[in-house]
This record gives sequence, structure tokens and C-alpha cells, in this order.
Amino acid sequence: MRFPADFFANVSANIWVGLIWAGGGAAFSYMLISLIDTGMHRDLVLTADAALRFEEWLFHVPLMLGILAILGARMNGLAWAGALFLAFMANETRLFSEIIHGFLNQGGFYPDGLRHGNNPVNVQWSILLAYFLIYPLLLGQVIWKKTRHLGRVFVLVIITVTFGTTFLFHQVLINNALNMALLEARQNQSAMMRQAIARPDPQDFLADCQIFQLWCQQSALAETPVDPPADFADWVNRTATQKPDGLVIEQRPLNALQRQIIGQQAMYLHTETIQRWAIDRKIYTRIVARYKIYFAILVSAAHLAWAFGGMALLAMHRSPLRYQLRGRP
Repeated sequence: MRFPADFFANVSANIWVGLIWAGGGAAFSYMLISLIDTGMHRDLVLTADAALRFEEWLFHVPLMLGILAILGARMNGLAWAGALFLAFMANETRLFSEIIHGFLNQGGFYPDGLRHGNNPVNVQWSILLAYFLIYPLLLGQVIWKKTRHLGRVFVLVIITVTFGTTFLFHQVLINNALNMALLEARQNQSAMMRQAIARPDPQDFLADCQIFQLWCQQSALAETPVDPPADFADWVNRTATQKPDGLVIEQRPLNALQRQIIGQQAMYLHTETIQRWAIDRKIYTRIVARYKIYFAILVSAAHLAWAFGGMALLAMHRSPLRYQLRGRP
């Protein structure tokens, strides 16, 4: 039995395309299973973790494709499967977010500008630095005619649009929408704190503190506060010693990278006979988790479109079927 001359070429191309779409289906299944499993518990924070874990895996895929392209691998089904596997292993072992990040952080290799004062460096900077190293190398190979080939061009485009859309969504959702949501929530809480600390009746003051999730204390002028929260202990003791007149407000920036985000604002009221403290203990973690889910879902969809779609287009471009279709009237 003899096969047509292009039979095996067509089979190979179809297997390649099949691998790409199978990878896309597996990725969707992975995300849906993780989200459904955590969403059934109705834990917004765990759901956000699952969504971000999937997004981070997809964000590793173009990086691994770039590394394979630089090393000379042909961008076929085997390289694509290898990139998926390497991305999965890098994400699951926390290669960038823990191992490389820990080395760079402890060694003091991060510039001070990434620390934003005393805040820790975002762990995502480790993989971003890897992208910054890979991208010019791949760009140089594409520009130089001797090392340029279609696979490297496609991978360069995939990395470019993946990085661009990630940056865009991060700016819109995290740096703007999330910060605005946190600001609004803190302003509302601040209004409640003003209402509580101004109550004439001490019992009403303490009742409002429980309703509004505040740490509160009232004492005579000669007394000192008892067991203030550790993060505001110095401020409480300082106000108790100095006794500034009127209402004193202390507001500190929130760190959205922390696992548990507690309101960093406090108020002190000094009158002729008493002094009061009200410190915001409301947890803002659910607000951050909600926007993490928005970000992860939108960026994951973009990653899937660019990475899987880009490789599918490359496979279709190389497929003999493309030329058959082109020749039809």
C-alpha cells in the first residue's frame, strides 16, 4: 500500500496543531478545576490564589518558548510541549518567585527603587528580569539575518504582546482600579472612625468600635493606654505622652503584597477630661483578592490567545494544507 507523497507531512502538521489545542484545553481545564475547587468553599482569597497560580503558569510559557528559540530548538509540537512542561515545573517549584527571588533579595541585588521604602520587593520582579534578559537576545537573533527564522519571529511577537497586555492590565486593574477601591474603602472607614471617636457617651463610643472593627480605648488624662496593637504601639504611647489637642489622624500606606491587609489608620482625641484612641482593624484582604481574580482571569485569557493562538498560526503557516487551500479558486 502506497501513501500520497504529502500524507506524512499532513499527519505531522495535524498532530502539531492537535497538540497546541490539546494544551489549550488542558490549560482551561486546569484553571476551571482550580477555580471550581476553591470557589466551592466560597473563599475569595483561595480563589484568587488559584487564579493567579494559573496565570503565572501561562506567563512562564512565552519565557520558556523564548529560551528554547534562543537555544536553536525548532518551534514545533515537541518544543511547544517542552515549553508547557518547563513552565509548569518552574511555576510549581517556585523557581522564580522563591528560589531566584530569594537569592536576589538576600544578596542585595535588587535596586533600592524596587523596595518602595521598607516594603518587600514584589516576587514577580524575578521573572520580569528573566524576560528582560531573554528579550534582547531573541531580538538580536531576529534582527541578524543568519539567525533569523520564522519560529523565532513568532516567539518574539508572542513575548512582546504577552508582556504588553500583562503590563496594560496591571496598570488598569491593580495600579488604578484596586488602589481606588482601597482608597474609597479607607475613606468610608475613616468617616466611621470620626463618628465613633466623637461620641459623647463612652458606651456609644465602645459600641461603635465593635461595629466598625476598631481597636479603641478611653482613659483619663493621667492614665496610659493598655495593650495597643503592635504596629501602632509607638504612636499610641507617643500621643499618650504628648497629649496633642483636638483630633489627631495617623494614616499609613497599605501594602497590597501582604497576606493579610489591615487598615493602617488611627485617630486620637484629647479633650479637657479624657483621651481616646481608635485604630482601624478592618481587614481589606477581600478587596485585594477580588481584583486579583479580575486580573488573573483577563490576563490568562490574553495569554491563551497570544501564546496558544500564536503557535497555532505558526503551525498553520507551515502546514502543507495552507498551500493547498491557497491554490483553490
